[in-house]
Amino acid sequence: MITFRLIEPLIFRESGEIDPWVSGIYSDARTSIFPSPSTLVGTIATYFMEQGLTLSPSEEWYEEMLSVIPDKDVIFKGPFLRLGEGIYIGSKIEGKVYDLKLLINYLKDISIKLWYELSYGIQGEKSVLEDLKASFSYKDVVLEKVGIGLDRKAKTVKKSLIYNVNLIDFSKILKKLGIEANNAEFFLESKNFKEELNFISNLGGRGRIAAIRASKETIINKYLDNKKCSKYILYFVSDCLINKPLSADLRTVFGEKDIFFAWNWDFFKDIFNRKVREIKGGKIYVGVRGAGFSLRKKIRKPIYTTVFQGSLLAVEFEKEVNPFELFWNEPAQSVAWRLGYGTFIPIPVA
Repeated sequence: MITFRLIEPLIFRESGEIDPWVSGIYSDARTSIFPSPSTLVGTIATYFMEQGLTLSPSEEWYEEMLSVIPDKDVIFKGPFLRLGEGIYIGSKIEGKVYDLKLLINYLKDISIKLWYELSYGIQGEKSVLEDLKASFSYKDVVLEKVGIGLDRKAKTVKKSLIYNVNLIDFSKILKKLGIEANNAEFFLESKNFKEELNFISNLGGRGRIAAIRASKETIINKYLDNKKCSKYILYFVSDCLINKPLSADLRTVFGEKDIFFAWNWDFFKDIFNRKVREIKGGKIYVGVRGAGFSLRKKIRKPIYTTVFQGSLLAVEFEKEVNPFELFWNEPAQSVAWRLGYGTFIPIPVA
C-alpha cells in the first residue's frame, strides 16, 4: 500500500473554473474531501519521472500515467482515509464520511432488507439506511480562506482578483476522536507494486505537501472473506468512470438526486467482466466529471458518465464468487480502473 500522510491542510480541486475571466471577479476554488485516484497515482508517477524514468506517449491519459511506473502490472485501489487506527470512506453526494468497519458490519446485518429495498424501493415508513450513522461530515473538515491576487514583481494587489479557497483540515476531527495531531493519511491499496518509496512531495493544489511512503502492509484484506456468494451489494469507494453516454430516458431518471426504485439497469452490465445475471437496482448518484487537464498535450482530458463515490448497486452474478476475488481480481471496469477508479467494497447478501 502507498500512504500519503498529511503535513498541512490540502486542497483537491473539484472540476470547474477558477479563472476570473471565466467565472467572474469573485472565484471559488472548491475541494473534495477525498483526492481522486489519479491525483495520488500522479504524484507517484511524477516521483519516478524525477528519478529519470520517461513517460510513454499514449492516446489514453491513464496509460501514460501508468507507463512511468516500473511495475507494469500494478493495480491501485482506493483512496481510503486513515485517522489513527480507524479506516474511513466517503459519500460525495451525501457529504459524509463513514468508519469502514462499522459500515461493512451494518450493511452485512441489513443486507437482505437492503437488497429488497434497492430492488423494489423502500418497504416501510423509512429506508433501512436511515439508521446508518456517519463519523463526520465533509463540512467538519473544510477550512475556508479568502485570498487576493498579487503582482509579485510590482508588489501590488491585482485589481478585482479575489477568490475563496476551501482546504481540507482534519485537526478538529482528530481532536474530537482523541487522536494525536498529524495522524491523518490517505492511502491506496496496491497489487504488484514492489518499489520502495519514502519522500516528501506536492499533493493537490496550491503547493501543499504530504509525506509519501510505500509498504507491504495491507488493510482491506481483513474486511474480505472467502465465502462464495452470487448476490452482492457494492459500495463504491471511488468514482466509476463510464465511457458511454446515458440514453435519453435514463438521463431523465438520473436527473434525480438518487434512484431508489426498479429500473432497466442493463446500462451498468458493461462495467463487469464477470457475467451478470441481473442488476437488481441501487441507490446511485450519476452525473458527469472531467478527468482533468493534460499538461503534456495542453488539452482537457475527456469527460465521462460517472457513478459517484458513495453509490450502492445490487448485483447478482451468474456464478458464485468470494469478496476477496471480486475486489482484487474482478474489479469494475471503470475507465482508468488500474488507478483506482471504480473501487468498490463487496457486501455479500446472505
